[in-house]
Amino acid sequence: MSKKKGWFEKFLSSGTQRSQRRSTEGFAASYWTGSAMKEAYVSNISSTGVLLLTDEAWHPGKVVSLTLQRKGPLEMNPEHRMTWQARVVRREGDGIGLTFISPSDAESRKWESLLDSLAERTKVEDMLRLVRMAEALGFLRRLCPGGAEEVKELLGGRLSNHRVENAVEIALEAESILQGEPNTDELRAHPHLVVRILEYGSAADGRWIQKFWAGLLAASCSADGKDESNLAMIDLLNQLLPDHVRILEYACTSATKVLSESGAVSAPMHACTTEEILEKSGTRASRIHVDREQLTDLGLLVKEVDLQVVVPARKVNLTPSSLGLQLYARCRGHRGPLQEFYGLSSPDA
Repeated sequence: MSKKKGWFEKFLSSGTQRSQRRSTEGFAASYWTGSAMKEAYVSNISSTGVLLLTDEAWHPGKVVSLTLQRKGPLEMNPEHRMTWQARVVRREGDGIGLTFISPSDAESRKWESLLDSLAERTKVEDMLRLVRMAEALGFLRRLCPGGAEEVKELLGGRLSNHRVENAVEIALEAESILQGEPNTDELRAHPHLVVRILEYGSAADGRWIQKFWAGLLAASCSADGKDESNLAMIDLLNQLLPDHVRILEYACTSATKVLSESGAVSAPMHACTTEEILEKSGTRASRIHVDREQLTDLGLLVKEVDLQVVVPARKVNLTPSSLGLQLYARCRGHRGPLQEFYGLSSPDA
């Protein structure tokens, strides 16, 4: 939020007491549900919280990014709207009560100013884009609360407007992946990993491949946010072209997986015809062998000399390595043991 006091803030602070609830008429709050933008009427509001008329099944403690203004098209004057993080407190009658998370500290103000600057720089002209951007930044703010400066330097400086939009897509998709997990709002990620994933991933234009980057972002979360084990995975994914990713996905999903007594996940020899790879992965015929060799060189597919059996004639070795299986699982947002992702049970189970 800018330092200049806007019309909306003046309206909120005009009561006799700072926390006094005021009934409103014609005000609405817009927010992102994970798949669509929704709008809820504002029943009453104060400088500390708001009561929304909504049937959302939000649990107490959930943090939501709200954009409030008079009902109707997006207010182009930023002084006539307000975007704040709010925490669910209780259900009250036909609505839900939320309390604003005040941006009183320097770190919070950096996140608020980043939203303001991005909205201005990217010339946001519709409510949906603003709400999506606000939700993405709200998610990143919760994910790496100490990373405002690094994220601001990336999104507000190094990335073009187009790549900022791609980074927003990646962040929202990662948030969607994590939504079904318990204590989602308490998960954290190291700012270095978050920035690197957004920087590399924002160069990808296809939504399908952005989901791989989003999965890697979700898989980089932990309770304390200190886990940096995905750095190598980030660098690996950054070296892959779209056809590489398609082939690796097909290899990991079609190959048989086995679990050793030590708990290691691997795949026996997996060979496919060129036609099968083309049909299932959608890659180009002229590059299949080149792409396979490059994946092998990166250690994501097993070399033929390391196989225990000979690859049948007229077939292509597409055996995923343990590293390839791990990268694919991480790119799908999996953080637990690899055997869980592939549905394997221990030999003695």
